[in-house]
Amino acid sequence: MGEMKSAREIALEKVDKLGKLTEEEVKRQKDEERALWAKGMAGKFLDGLALDAVVKELDKHDKEEREFRKSVLVTVLTEAIQLGQITKSERSLEGICYLREDKRTAEIAGEIRDVCQQYEQAEESKKAEIDARGREKLHQLRISGSAIKTVNLADRTEYREGQQTSTQSYEEKLRGLKASISPG
Repeated sequence: MGEMKSAREIALEKVDKLGKLTEEEVKRQKDEERALWAKGMAGKFLDGLALDAVVKELDKHDKEEREFRKSVLVTVLTEAIQLGQITKSERSLEGICYLREDKRTAEIAGEIRDVCQQYEQAEESKKAEIDARGREKLHQLRISGSAIKTVNLADRTEYREGQQTSTQSYEEKLRGLKASISPG
C-alpha cells in the first residue's frame, strides 16, 4: 500500500512539476508589480495623498528600486496630464517636479501649465462667442429675456468642429512637452 501524503506535500509536488520561472518571467512580473504600484500610488496622490506619504513609500525600497519606482511614477503622473483637467494636471505636475527635482523639469512644467491655460482661455472665448451669436439669432427671432437661459453649445456643429481643431493643436503641443518630461 502507498504512503499517505499531506495536502502540503501534494501541493509542493505540483509546484515542482510546473517548474521555476525564467529570469524573463520574473522580470516581467516585477515590472507589472511596479506598474501597478505606480498607478495605485499616482491615483492616491491625485486624490489628495500628501507628497510626504509618497516619499515614505518610496523610501521603503533600496536606492536602485526607489529610483526605478520614481521613474515609473513620473511616467504615470505624466500620462495623467490632460487638457481641460486643470486641477488634476496641476497636481500631477506638482508631484513630477517634486520627484524629479531639476530645473529643466520645472521649466517644462511651466510650459505645460501655459498650454493648459491657453487652451482653457481659448475654450471660454469660443464658448462666449458662439453663445453671443446664438443669442443674437434668437433675438432676431424675437425670443429673448427669461425665455433663454443658455445656448446649448454641444448641439452647435460650429462649436464641435472648432473644438476639434483647436483641441488637436493644443494636444500636439502638450504631447510634445509630456514626451520631454517623461523619463528616458
